[in-house]
Amino acid sequence: MSKTFSLQSKRVITGPIALAPVVAAALLNAGTAEAATQRFGEDLRQVDASVLDGQLIAQASNGEGPPPTVTEELDPPDCVGPCRTRLRRSFLPPNPDKGVQSVSFYNLMLMERLPLLTYDVITLDPEPTPEPQPAPKPKPVRGLWKTTPVGSEKLYDFEQDGTFYKASDSLTSYYAKREGLRTWVSGFGGSTSAFKTNRFHRNFSTTYGGGVVGLDYAFSENFQLGGYANYGKINTSENSPVDPSWDPDGWGGGVNAVYWTDNFYVQGVLGRTNWSGEQRRNIPASGQFGYLTNAQIDATNRPDLVRALKTTRASTSGQKNLNSTVASVRMGLPMQFGKVYFEPRLTGSLSHNQEEGFTEGNGAFPFNLRYADRTTNYWFTDLGFKLALPIRTKQRGGLITPNLLVSWLGNWSQGNDAQRYYVPFSTSRRARGTYFLRSGARSEHALVLEGGLDYTVKNINATSFMLYARGGALMWDEPSKPVDWRASGGLKLQF
Repeated sequence: MSKTFSLQSKRVITGPIALAPVVAAALLNAGTAEAATQRFGEDLRQVDASVLDGQLIAQASNGEGPPPTVTEELDPPDCVGPCRTRLRRSFLPPNPDKGVQSVSFYNLMLMERLPLLTYDVITLDPEPTPEPQPAPKPKPVRGLWKTTPVGSEKLYDFEQDGTFYKASDSLTSYYAKREGLRTWVSGFGGSTSAFKTNRFHRNFSTTYGGGVVGLDYAFSENFQLGGYANYGKINTSENSPVDPSWDPDGWGGGVNAVYWTDNFYVQGVLGRTNWSGEQRRNIPASGQFGYLTNAQIDATNRPDLVRALKTTRASTSGQKNLNSTVASVRMGLPMQFGKVYFEPRLTGSLSHNQEEGFTEGNGAFPFNLRYADRTTNYWFTDLGFKLALPIRTKQRGGLITPNLLVSWLGNWSQGNDAQRYYVPFSTSRRARGTYFLRSGARSEHALVLEGGLDYTVKNINATSFMLYARGGALMWDEPSKPVDWRASGGLKLQF
């Protein structure tokens, strides 16, 4: 029995629903693969759910008319019910947003600013030549609580090599003054998950983490330039019958620059990270066809394909590479209210991701898929403010600074391309079907709450150091999406 459904007044006919090879097969009569993507687009949401199994895969025309469905190629005898379901699910690809979204959130963690106590140089006037003094006046009346002699309040904090220093009262200068050479190392991590899931896209969750080492130099009182090298690790999981995973390692580097005054700064990062790892997915149909005899196989339409079902392995894999370029800019307006540091700030970050095509292997024919190249973009904005309370310690130059970041993070949809892939065999018409799985990413927003603690020590004519730790949550405006987390910490040395 055939089933007919409509997409924007276009008629699409599937083969027998019980024999569907993939989640859905939509036959297009004309046009290229690119045209097929346009024809389906957003209208894929309107397809009858009974034709779907969690994701939608649309089969596009190859320019020679509609290719036959894979069920006409894979039709092993006595394979019905659960057997047919496992056969169909063995063609399911991973959620196409999982990897690119993870590396894009990783890229957000590559900028940081830390306070460091600043000192003003105090010039003491030489004592004048003594002159005859009139008779002393009576001593003023003083509260019993005051122990410092009148007129002897301290004019400086300490003296070193004949120079007198006093801690600055300007909190904004703690973040602005930069001297000479700095080296730094930091580590960070976080999580991200799928946008609102539906029958088209499986839910996924990932964690990302890594480390950065860098070197900066202040070329003037207001400009600093440097470079960094970074490493990253991503772990993914997905709620899918094929349990797909991609846990790559990433290596990269870039440049960073800062221009500042006491009440304004602009900070930028430009970098690239190359990610590589084995993408794996299970084959539910593996081990289900040992009952087939040679006579049964020879009687099918495609004995070569059906015979391979007897030896298909339980999983398939391929080496997936992704190159991610990040460009980020942050602007801030530091202010001081009494003893509180207040900084409104805006961050914009663009991740440009290029996924290289690859083919699955590992003995899982005929279920191995070939993935085409794909390019995606992720654009983030982060508008908020930072509060800090610098507290001097008893140690000379020591500063402890608890701080709080409150912001509104926007992840703006860029209309990313669908993932295109192919089955690994020709159909009976010697044509290869091209399949598309569109991106499920949409614009989303989160309230970011992040607390931190900085400990810094400013040393005159010696190495100063800065330690910091941060941690917080991202609470999304989509109720079904879980709260994500992120954390970071590190050490900076100023020479």
